[in-house]
Amino acid sequence: MNALPRFVARWISLAFLLVCQNGYAQECSKEALTAKYWQYRENLNKHFVMNDRKPGGCVGNGITRNEIDFATLGCGTDLLHGYGIPATSIIMDLDGGRTGMGDRINEGSIFFDKTCADAGPSPGFTFDHEGPRKFNFLEYGSETPHQIGWYLVTLATEYALLGQNGQLEEQQRTLEDIFLALQAYRRLDITANCLVKDRYDEITAGFEVEDCDIWVGNHHYTEDACLCAEKYHNDQCKGDGVLGVDGPDGKWNFDIPCKTNCPWAPNLSGYSGFYIREDAVQEQEGLHDASEDRWNIDLVGNAFAMSQSPPCEPNFSPTCYNEKKTNFLSHDQTFSILMGLAMVKRYLPPNATVITCDGTAYNPFNIVQEIANGMVKLPQNATRHVFWPGSSDDDCCYKAVKFGNCAGGNLQWTYAGIEYMFNYINEGDDDHKVGAFERLKWGSSRGREAFFSTAMSVGFDLGDFGSQIARNRVINTIIDNKKEIFLLMNDLFHPSEPNIMDDEAREELKATFEQMLCEAPCEGVCFKPVGYDNQDASWPEFDCANTPDWIGQRWEGYGYPPPNQEAWDARAARQYNGLDFMALYNTYMLNFPEEQTPYYNPDRPEPTTSGHLLGENQIEGPSTLCPGQSGNYKVLKTYSYASINSLLWSSSNNITFSSTTSNPTTATLTTALTPSFIEAKFNQNRRADQYYNGNVRQTEGYYLADPFLQYVPPQNVTISDICDFSYQKPIVTETPNYDIDLIIDECTWNYQANVFGSPIYDGITFYWTATDNLTGYSINYNGPYFDFFRVMPIGLGEIGTVTITLVIHSSCGNITKTVTAPYQTCNDPWEHRQIIINPNPTNNQVSIYIIKNQSQDFITTDPNGVRIQIYPANGGSTTLLDSYLYNNGQYFNVSSLPNGVYQVRASAADLTPIQANLSIIH
Repeated sequence: MNALPRFVARWISLAFLLVCQNGYAQECSKEALTAKYWQYRENLNKHFVMNDRKPGGCVGNGITRNEIDFATLGCGTDLLHGYGIPATSIIMDLDGGRTGMGDRINEGSIFFDKTCADAGPSPGFTFDHEGPRKFNFLEYGSETPHQIGWYLVTLATEYALLGQNGQLEEQQRTLEDIFLALQAYRRLDITANCLVKDRYDEITAGFEVEDCDIWVGNHHYTEDACLCAEKYHNDQCKGDGVLGVDGPDGKWNFDIPCKTNCPWAPNLSGYSGFYIREDAVQEQEGLHDASEDRWNIDLVGNAFAMSQSPPCEPNFSPTCYNEKKTNFLSHDQTFSILMGLAMVKRYLPPNATVITCDGTAYNPFNIVQEIANGMVKLPQNATRHVFWPGSSDDDCCYKAVKFGNCAGGNLQWTYAGIEYMFNYINEGDDDHKVGAFERLKWGSSRGREAFFSTAMSVGFDLGDFGSQIARNRVINTIIDNKKEIFLLMNDLFHPSEPNIMDDEAREELKATFEQMLCEAPCEGVCFKPVGYDNQDASWPEFDCANTPDWIGQRWEGYGYPPPNQEAWDARAARQYNGLDFMALYNTYMLNFPEEQTPYYNPDRPEPTTSGHLLGENQIEGPSTLCPGQSGNYKVLKTYSYASINSLLWSSSNNITFSSTTSNPTTATLTTALTPSFIEAKFNQNRRADQYYNGNVRQTEGYYLADPFLQYVPPQNVTISDICDFSYQKPIVTETPNYDIDLIIDECTWNYQANVFGSPIYDGITFYWTATDNLTGYSINYNGPYFDFFRVMPIGLGEIGTVTITLVIHSSCGNITKTVTAPYQTCNDPWEHRQIIINPNPTNNQVSIYIIKNQSQDFITTDPNGVRIQIYPANGGSTTLLDSYLYNNGQYFNVSSLPNGVYQVRASAADLTPIQANLSIIH
């Protein structure tokens, strides 16, 4: 393994010490973090993203309002603009209307529209021109593709965790969300192509055809229409720019003469690689929740919505308006989307399928690869620039219209990074090998550290990357740019050893991230500027407990401390979507499986295969009740300093309570029923320090009016942070009826009997006996999984039967099951090696042997030894352990894996892969 560089390790230790100063935040249970994640997820679903999910629960195609044959898709089709794309935040502004609608209601702007100014952003809303125009607007903007990227990271890792926890129904729902997010990108691609076509049609129709006055080569154009008129010049992109660096280009790239009757046909596949950054419209006001000020959305404020109608009339070219507002693609946005696509590729099985409401089957894995293919091909030209579609082939314009540096279209220094990520997503595709010149430009690039961090984390196994100096450079860049999450993500993208971190550095980083997760406010990431509580200002009223680690979108440049204090001070109050927290939580859980709790959505608590539910152990009381019995039950706090509020007990209909609101309460079982459960819903109110612009807020010191004029020093201002919890505890009320599931494979010596049926709850025990009917020899075992190969006679071609007895025991009774298993030991073991795992079932570690013909056999010419991998036995694609066997009988630590059945696979250069089952019972 490779240790983190010393300076990096010291940085992590320092960061850990800094965050640990706030001692109370350390008291944070695993269950509390998981519950917090689902609280964030629910907020995202309710307030930041609209999905094409029909009332019955099925999903549409995410692109068109009505299901259609995509072969007939045209630019006039009713597209589901804004669906499937998460908004960045809800902005709360003293002058929200003017800020959100911008130049559409500014009488000094050439884009002013009296219809907008008079009607207001929402039906029935009228601006009070004399008073404060305070209301909230949903923020979509030029950075929206970053949110798409982190949304895909969150969904893909959520998909993996749900699968590991047996939440197959919920996992399929997450798969559908992934599909809808991918379809949303395709819709952005389709919309961008349609906007290009619209502008060419406007030129043909004579709309806004300001004559160009420009030389192209030796030809002076004076009577041809510019692609976009001067009023669409982006002021930020004008000036004395310097080629090759970020900043103004020194010229406007869109004052290029274009032709009438252009023959260009838009690419409506959704895979062209040319996309618009966001396409939200006022329909997203449907996320409005009038019950609470912070979710009270009155307006969708973004370039695309302001170019549409109603209520605004398009008295200008919507296409050019979107270009002025930099609402077309930029390569930093492309990097983020490719990062999200890479995580989907990492965890989605290639055969995963989504069936839409009309019965059409879609393959999200293929969609991921097609999107990446379009993105890498778009700038694959001599200069590695993005060109306006139809302009570079002389069909529609007299000169290629180039997206310059300011518009994010110059990829000559960063194109290698896109290729690196593409090659991860489309593994084995030889069309995009990175050339020496591209590698040189990439390696000499400066000022593009965010691109560097992203692409290197996806495209390379940093634990085995180049020299120590090269590794240090990448790690240092990641940390300097406050993208520490990439250290975790790289080990997910490339799980084989050596990892980027050695054990010591890994534990330090784990502690740092755990602290960050604990610090995150349950009610979501928010920002309150200095002066927010000024009573003279008419702010929208809302409370939030922001913290230094979670002020803004941490992984996208809005984290703490701010790089530009003036810009920081000028930011409006806002409630963020929380994707930064959610992405970190899931990547943390996948990197540190020993920290995992049952991972299910409390609003849809599908029982897990193990029977354990989130927070089950946070409800104190007996796990078994027989008819007529009573037990005392108490909810335990997850934060010792918090108060429990709004407690409500509920249960299956065979259990009654002495009180449904007191803690503790007494539950009485009336009749036996499987499954039975007790549920507690409540919230915990913890007091958190209030921060303004990253600085803890304090009261002013003052003197008491007493003879001694005692001075009261400043005190930290605290604020309520409400954590919602929904916990279930399964209750055994009768002995559940299970079946015996036999797994027999003679040539791998796999003879196993497993309990099959209802979830295995606490309070149920299993007693096994296996007796060979030829020899009379018997063995016993306790637990849900039983390897009975030790009762088999040793020899070739032995034939017989084994009687297996299972006693299922609970305090409410016993059930006995018996099966007879025929066997025939393998006749030809000479050509077969087997894996022998001992003990099996195990608790925390196993020794692994490779045998052949009942003797140890560890002969291999592979210099790496025999590769040992552990996978879920249910067919999941996640590698849970990946290591090497260097001597027979070597021990492997499996204590981090939850209870369950796994496949242990051995392979080497000269060894046909062999496998056996492993049972783990903690």
